[in-house]
Amino acid sequence: MIRVEHLIYGTFSRSGMAQHVPTQSPGIDDHTRNQIIAFCNSWGECRNLRFVSSINQFFLESQEGVEPQAAVIKITNHGQDFAGRKGALLRHALVFKVSDYSLLEFDPFKVEALGKFKFTWSEEQRCESFYMDLRNLEDSILQEIPVSLFPSIRENLNSLLRGFCLLSYRNVNTPTSDLYLKYLYSLIPYSNRASMDFTTFAFRKNKSYRLGCIYSPDRMPEDRLGVEFEKLKFFPSYTPPEERMIRDYVNQVCFFVEQKEFSKASDLIKGFTQV
Repeated sequence: MIRVEHLIYGTFSRSGMAQHVPTQSPGIDDHTRNQIIAFCNSWGECRNLRFVSSINQFFLESQEGVEPQAAVIKITNHGQDFAGRKGALLRHALVFKVSDYSLLEFDPFKVEALGKFKFTWSEEQRCESFYMDLRNLEDSILQEIPVSLFPSIRENLNSLLRGFCLLSYRNVNTPTSDLYLKYLYSLIPYSNRASMDFTTFAFRKNKSYRLGCIYSPDRMPEDRLGVEFEKLKFFPSYTPPEERMIRDYVNQVCFFVEQKEFSKASDLIKGFTQV
């Protein structure tokens, strides 16, 4: 069991107020609250009414003497605001101590699968701290990855671990693009996830995302189970031995999954650390 703090941020049809935090759990301090509000404000306004929701992960700036924290935020199009304007956004932020988030494998999709995010909100509701039972974690997503995706996933995973950020520019995310990101994310070593800013979709590139989809009004990719990324070097180049270590990891983890040796793949994902 791990303790989770959370808050709601948005504008709601009955409140008559602009963007605000109607409620937060007792463990959210001003430093945390302000960072989450800043993230949400910079994430962008809804510029495509086909947008449904996105999952976002970022690691908060630490305070001296306070354990580092991670935020997983679900942003949902919940209809109209108090003035009747469409595309109102509800942001529900779950905040974890990083040590607790490690028990969730630094995986925002596992957080989402636990069903704690809110899709609607009324002003009389309140946020209280709650506990997550980790025994309810979903089975490994590794078992669901289609064999047909492995050439693409292998290439993108290799690029990501070699220091590139992978961003797909599109006018909206879809269930299929979200699913591809989920598959790719599941093969990233825990050590890399532990500092990775990630979004399934943002209307503005408000963080140095290593992986995700960013709004671009003129780009309407074919809706298929696969995502094309633009790759930009994020870290300096690695030495030949480091490159070989990354290549070996990608080959091994993909081989284990393709051979349905999921426990070996999971152990490798958990234990691999880049030098």
